[in-house]
Amino acid sequence: MLLVFAALLFKPAAAEEFSASFKGTDIQEFINTVSKNLNKTVIIDPSVRGTITVRSYDMLNEEQYYQFFLSVLDVYGFAVINMNNGVLKVVRSKDAKTAAVPVASDAAPGIGDEVVTRVVPLTNVAARDLAPLLRQLNDNAGAGSVVHYEPSNVLLMTGRAAVIKRLLTIVERVDNAGDRSVVTVPLAWASAADVVKLVTELNKDTSKSALPGSMVANVVADERTNAVLV
Repeated sequence: MLLVFAALLFKPAAAEEFSASFKGTDIQEFINTVSKNLNKTVIIDPSVRGTITVRSYDMLNEEQYYQFFLSVLDVYGFAVINMNNGVLKVVRSKDAKTAAVPVASDAAPGIGDEVVTRVVPLTNVAARDLAPLLRQLNDNAGAGSVVHYEPSNVLLMTGRAAVIKRLLTIVERVDNAGDRSVVTVPLAWASAADVVKLVTELNKDTSKSALPGSMVANVVADERTNAVLV
């Protein structure tokens, strides 16, 4: 009897669930409702205005409810910045990219519609060449941004965590070392040593353009056969 009582006494409380249905609700009232339910302090930018209508027939747990909150604001052109002190800030999506967005990592990549920034070093591809392609796949009109820093050959990508995750997959595949192979070029009328010296000088000029070292051909002279190994 005592054991049964103890089991009932220490039975874990059921996880709280939330309704996610709003019809013609002022967006600031919607934010305040979510803030209260999640026990979060939320700062709302004065530009955040409008009404929302959204219907969910399922009850949501806390994590689902928070992602629902982010997704609704995304649809209506707003974003949530999760600041270091735990306070949430709601701003227009286009303003999020210049806000104090958390820097994500492999250990903490962010989830769903959270706005994050990733610093992505590249090895085999020039960041300046890849950045324009990635911009076309990111939400540049909203919270998305892709810029490059040539001296370190890195990409700085800001956007929704789910989108950034997809871009990272693309970057990893494009930046693959690929098929680096050795080609032997036999020479008939020129000295292999002289050709290697000339190519090396040309490579020095190329290095000034901040290309990754792996994108510059390595050349070695084989004087025995008067050939160049590339």
